[in-house]
Amino acid sequence: MSETLYRDESTPWLSVYSDEVTAPNGARFRTRHVEVMGGQPGAVCIALQRDRVLMADLWRPAIGGALSFEFPRGMGEPGETIIQTALRELHEETGVDDVVSAREVGVFHADTGLLSNLIGVVEIIVAEDRLVVGPELQSARWTPVAVLDAAVAAGQIRDGITLAAWALWTSARR
Repeated sequence: MSETLYRDESTPWLSVYSDEVTAPNGARFRTRHVEVMGGQPGAVCIALQRDRVLMADLWRPAIGGALSFEFPRGMGEPGETIIQTALRELHEETGVDDVVSAREVGVFHADTGLLSNLIGVVEIIVAEDRLVVGPELQSARWTPVAVLDAAVAAGQIRDGITLAAWALWTSARR
């Protein structure tokens, strides 16, 4: 049984629930979880143009206002598929709309102890490298895949969603 602890009434953006649960071992306890956009899945965009991937610098207040080097991403609107969400977010954040193909690589949960929404990873092949940076981003740039591999290995990418998406995508390439 879920009890709503908080809900942003202006949009279905964020809800926090308290749940009384029974674990498989019979233990009963109360836990909490967060749902975004009414439970609609989100999408991470792995946009590729030749041997380069599109990366963005985002200002993130949750990490002290630091910039975070991430894949473009966002939460789905009601009724959207994961691919539709990825294409919309890519266009809104970077202006990219010359898409050759888009395919869902896989899905994951960003935090199984807190966030209930699924997040899909979508590989998007684009025809041209023109970018128009939207208001949510500080900057965006095409980054060689080898450079991104090195940045991940060196611990320079710290965003968990970007790292999970990169792991799914690189595994699917093998």
